[in-house]
Amino acid sequence: MEKINNFFKYKHSELILVSIMFLFFLELFSDFVESVYIFALMTLSLNVNVLSVLFFFTPVLLLFFRKKVPDKVLLIVGLLMVISRILEPLFDTTLRMLISGLGVGCFMFYFPAFLSRQKVNNEETTSYTLGIGLIVALSISILFRTLNSSIDISTYTEFQIVGWILGGLEINLFIRHYNNCTNEKESSEKLESPSLDSNSENHHKKKGRIFVYIIGIFSILLVINFVFNGSTVLARWTEGNYIFITSSIIIILCLFAILLLYKPELIFNLKPYIIYLWNGLFFIFLVVTIAVNQISFPHTLDIYPIVVSQPKPLQLLPLALLIILIPILFIDFILLIRLLIKCKPTVKKLAWSFTFGGGFYSLLMIFAIIFTSTWGFVPPVSFFFRDRLWLVFLFITGCFTNFNWFRIVKKNPFIFKDLKFGKKTKKSALILLGIIGVGTIAGVIALEPRPIAQPAGATSFKILTYNLQQGTNDNATKNYDGQLEQIREIDADVIGLQESSKIAGNSDVVRYFADKLNMYSYFGPKGVTGTTGVALLSKYPIQCAKTLYHYNEDSDRKQTATIEAEIVIGSRTFTIYITHTYGSMDAKSMLVNDILDRSVDKENVLFIGDMNFRQYSEPYNITTNVLVDAWLDIWPKAVDDNGLNASRRIDHIFVDPDLNIDSCEYIDWIEIESDHPAGTAVVSW
Repeated sequence: MEKINNFFKYKHSELILVSIMFLFFLELFSDFVESVYIFALMTLSLNVNVLSVLFFFTPVLLLFFRKKVPDKVLLIVGLLMVISRILEPLFDTTLRMLISGLGVGCFMFYFPAFLSRQKVNNEETTSYTLGIGLIVALSISILFRTLNSSIDISTYTEFQIVGWILGGLEINLFIRHYNNCTNEKESSEKLESPSLDSNSENHHKKKGRIFVYIIGIFSILLVINFVFNGSTVLARWTEGNYIFITSSIIIILCLFAILLLYKPELIFNLKPYIIYLWNGLFFIFLVVTIAVNQISFPHTLDIYPIVVSQPKPLQLLPLALLIILIPILFIDFILLIRLLIKCKPTVKKLAWSFTFGGGFYSLLMIFAIIFTSTWGFVPPVSFFFRDRLWLVFLFITGCFTNFNWFRIVKKNPFIFKDLKFGKKTKKSALILLGIIGVGTIAGVIALEPRPIAQPAGATSFKILTYNLQQGTNDNATKNYDGQLEQIREIDADVIGLQESSKIAGNSDVVRYFADKLNMYSYFGPKGVTGTTGVALLSKYPIQCAKTLYHYNEDSDRKQTATIEAEIVIGSRTFTIYITHTYGSMDAKSMLVNDILDRSVDKENVLFIGDMNFRQYSEPYNITTNVLVDAWLDIWPKAVDDNGLNASRRIDHIFVDPDLNIDSCEYIDWIEIESDHPAGTAVVSW
């Protein structure tokens, strides 16, 4: 017990407290955004569940406290945030959304209240500690997601005990922090009423600066969450190598944290122009990383389908440079926190500034990001965001680069004098960062699929088409494991997935399935293109994979895409097309004609997916003039021997007439695991 007490007496107890606080915020924020998106997905519109975003406005509650938020209130809010983080993984989407939203709301209240109590002459140490804590939090979050193929392992099944242990530690630290505050009551009272500049003009200038600093701080948190909190995001945006991206990010983060601990003067003695340049380069390469992977979809029919092959090395250069520049996020965060504290903001100022510069601003940016992928479903406002993910991040990044640095920051704000942690703190942090770095790199390498070589003389294979509804079931519950078990039971050799895009949250259903099933994968449309996503998994190596983007005359709906790939099975090469059609029958007919035109000179063609058309419709008839409907080939009356009438199916498997169809069935027709059944067929030759 004495050793534990001594441990918490060291300065690094505050570092542990803020690191876990930021970690829980990143986890809660990600789950909350994902839950809100799932409900919007189920109705394809904004609905009453979106009112849960009111949790972003909890800073306004600070207005009930005229001078200082009482210690007990801070303690209760901090404990509520921890309890929310512990409980939210235990529930399905509705309660999960509410509990994670409550946790985010608690952070939005606690963080400004915490900053309002910081001493002006201690702003260097406070901002420095918060900055390192944010790096540690992001590094741990990446580790947790890496160890479970993009799903945070500390929120998953029996591994939730990791979250409980961290929660118990954070509760202990909150209580100790509360006891320290009560012991220092006299000094706290002196800070209750910060002196305001008698010059009202200066007072208003400070008020404006506080608001802009907070926008800058939340812009950084948004970029961290939506870009770097899980390297699957960058991998899906760019088709870059997942192992390289994950390893590079964690190495940069850990090395920079060590540099801040041991040699902070190397960073904070930099000349302002170097910081300006660093910000500018980060701004450029983030926008360019998105823009070079963004596809332009003109209204000229003749150029469709647009064929996009896998990226050339030069296209990945902006991504590599962006990863190298990551530390500027934390330098900016530290400096903005320091400048905010130096303004000596009152609780009232922080209440209004965090409500609008934090909560409202974050909410706008979240929906702007979501609208780039769901632009057809919230008219008319969402139409503007089609193919403009780059523009959203240009604005967000600009809020902590150009505006903050060239308009707000005074000359030489970068000198930090008394930034020292004790030897034990440094040693403990070094060990932790080493574990995080090694664990992440080892995890991403160990979990990378290594498919077993298949028999060389194969003469048949099983194919599966499955619409995942973004990994949720028809009750709006995230259902990766339920769908995974269904796919595992079917044991198909080649799998076509639809609605597999990575839109909200930081989990990636395709990577999760590929890792767990030990299969080759191709993700299809890049995450920046605003499609619903199609993907290919295979026990056999995937060759010549491309994504085709089709003309869509329905300007208020989704951009459609198809995967084209080759797979060698036995002595034959098969050309696989996987699609998810959308819009009018004319649009679907155009897509079908695109595929049939491209397959003219190819042998062993299979065309599968969620077609969204029924048998004997126009696009169906066009397709079956060339290819064979597997279901009707086995069950000519559309009814199988179990009495299943699938005449109204929209998930189809079309097969080259030169191939044999040995069986065809639909599993989970009543749609328990997803909102679509799984369609399978065995093809032989």
